[in-house]
Amino acid sequence: MNWSREKRREIASWCLFDFANSSFTTVVITVIYARYFTTRVAGDQGHLWSLALAISNAIIIVSGPIVGAVADRHAIKKRLLFASYLACVLCTAGLFLPTRGDWSTAFLLFVVANVAFSTGENLIAAFLPEIARPEEIGKVSGMGWATGYAGGLLALLVCLPLARSGDDLTLRSTNLVVAGFFLLGGIPTFLFVRERSRKPGDASSTAERPSAFAEVRRTWTRRREFPELFRFLTAYLVFSIGVYGVIQFASILAEDFSLSPAETIPPLIAAQVTAAVGAMTVGRGMARFGAVGFIRMSLLMWIACGAVALFARGAVGFWVLAVLAGGALGATMAASRATVALFTPTRRSGEIFGFWGLYGRLAAILAPLGNWALLTVSGGSKRAGVLYFTLSFVLGCLLLRRVDERAGRDRAVKRVT
Repeated sequence: MNWSREKRREIASWCLFDFANSSFTTVVITVIYARYFTTRVAGDQGHLWSLALAISNAIIIVSGPIVGAVADRHAIKKRLLFASYLACVLCTAGLFLPTRGDWSTAFLLFVVANVAFSTGENLIAAFLPEIARPEEIGKVSGMGWATGYAGGLLALLVCLPLARSGDDLTLRSTNLVVAGFFLLGGIPTFLFVRERSRKPGDASSTAERPSAFAEVRRTWTRRREFPELFRFLTAYLVFSIGVYGVIQFASILAEDFSLSPAETIPPLIAAQVTAAVGAMTVGRGMARFGAVGFIRMSLLMWIACGAVALFARGAVGFWVLAVLAGGALGATMAASRATVALFTPTRRSGEIFGFWGLYGRLAAILAPLGNWALLTVSGGSKRAGVLYFTLSFVLGCLLLRRVDERAGRDRAVKRVT
């Protein structure tokens, strides 16, 4: 694709936001701070971390579409993105302060940081249908997701030496590293990504439009006007239960492969690399098989991961699982974001990507709840959880058969409100 210098700079700057914010999910949520909070700040009260995740996800479920509608209504996506970015950076830096026993301060700071992160994730995605033409969306989304995995991996490699010391001060200082990483990495986005949406021509036309909350309610009650979009989001919800389940329980699954915590780190790093590779295949894959067809192929990889998790054992088995799951993760998530962009009228991108965030966060809640219920019924068998996640991929793949991609694209182009 022959892009002008200005467009290359804008797309690169958009991708750098993924690069920057992935440090938060990788270091704070997944690898380092989550463990520090549960074992030292909260005194082995692991349920407090789960509660913080649940509360922040519940807030974004409610607020995501409304914030997006406000951004569309007043043409302020970029300003709201900056506010969420700044809030996440400041609260992440603030996580350096709470020490052992001060769980309430850490709890509050993390909830605000995670809500701000998720809001920014929705808003930056809403720029995708503006900065890329339909035939470019898969490639650009994949570039962003791959850049994000690279950023998460780089931040983790910087923070691991601090984490290995085991000292409270150095462990807490990883939050300052993440805050600085996000702060610096996000700057190009605000310099070079343009706000293309425009306010209505006069104050009366703005006043005549329904409120942001009313617009969200109208979209939900009249979602049959966007049948392919909401059919896709339903399938996305279902298969994302499996995706989030694998992400959230990767370290627990490693125990079934007889790996120590230290032995799980290299294959998980390899998964980051293969995730970036998987994301980079999205552009060509969507061009050849279509967006929906490509996602169904990636779900077949996830089903294969389920088979490996059920029957393979030992270090080699976990390495195979990590490499496969990484590739499937990058392909699935980048292609899903691209598909939502293809089905979204540009003037409604903030609101629609708010719904995308809603469905994704709901999946993040249902993954551990379903797994917990199955563990309870099965007497603690981890295989029940693996089956639950694998079945979500199978059902998601079947639901995608109901999505008419061409009709979804055409409807997005024809809709003007």
